[in-house]
Amino acid sequence: MKREAVSARSERTTVKRLLLRLGTITSYIFFHIRLARYALPYKRHALRCKALELMHPGYLKKIQKADIEPVFIVGAGRSGNTLLARLLHETGGVHFGPENFTLCETYLRYLQCIDAPWEVRVDCILNILSRQEDSWRWEKVDIDAVRAYLIESEEHTLGNIIHAWYLYYGRGIAYPSERWGCKTPNLTPFMARFTAVFPNAKIIHIVRCPSQVVASFSKAGIEPYTNEAMAYVHWSYFNDCLKGLKSRMVLKFSDITVSPRASIDALVDALKLNMSSAPVAFDNPDVKYAHLNNVNGNVEKREDVTVPCYNAKYRFLEKKYESY
Repeated sequence: MKREAVSARSERTTVKRLLLRLGTITSYIFFHIRLARYALPYKRHALRCKALELMHPGYLKKIQKADIEPVFIVGAGRSGNTLLARLLHETGGVHFGPENFTLCETYLRYLQCIDAPWEVRVDCILNILSRQEDSWRWEKVDIDAVRAYLIESEEHTLGNIIHAWYLYYGRGIAYPSERWGCKTPNLTPFMARFTAVFPNAKIIHIVRCPSQVVASFSKAGIEPYTNEAMAYVHWSYFNDCLKGLKSRMVLKFSDITVSPRASIDALVDALKLNMSSAPVAFDNPDVKYAHLNNVNGNVEKREDVTVPCYNAKYRFLEKKYESY
């Protein structure tokens, strides 16, 4: 009888393990189906850009600006982009404007009008940048001054238009350095093309534990990422998009929160920033958003940095995070 009981328990344990493994495999398959669907709009955009690039073999000469080193902070949303931007901004060596919701659109639209007169190209891109969602955040940019600067410029490239936009934002806030950065997570899937626009750009890939990103999306109430599965898909796709950029610097969010001073000192050296004698206030319009209004708090006392809550279905993503 004892042997039969032991055998029955063993069989039940084996069945449970098989069912658990089957459930894990099923979850993995459904995750990658969602991932493929999520990637479709970005793939379509990339194909449209590629078609226009093939139609204009000399396009690089009309988009590229190689004489500056802007700083791009990219990665999945809720990974600490704005927090890192604040810490770098405070050094006085590089200023960060608000998130730029239409920057990815400028590349495609510029290619569409690449053979038009320079004035037409300038007006097309400035129209996109100035009329983006929540454009009040960019009120410090003197658009007329930007246009005048560009019309007089001998450098007729997309990179120069974008540069002028950020340059005049920095002047509008009286920042001590003209070097600029962009902290927009939504630019992440397009970074391969923006490295063509700015070949000497410095790219910081900030990575945060996926379960913490999911929890942060839920707490902030940002749709559609309050859905756990969508938030994990977003984390996976955005971080995977950057793997091909060999020149990027990878920084974990936990490194910033555990030792912010050491992390920033290392970045200041890597980026070759010219620091000001006193910290510069990060008076960025984005902090008026409810989901970003805690960015100026104490870095070392953030709520959710030490206790990730794992979901067994997405353990493979946690393992991917550990590989960074």
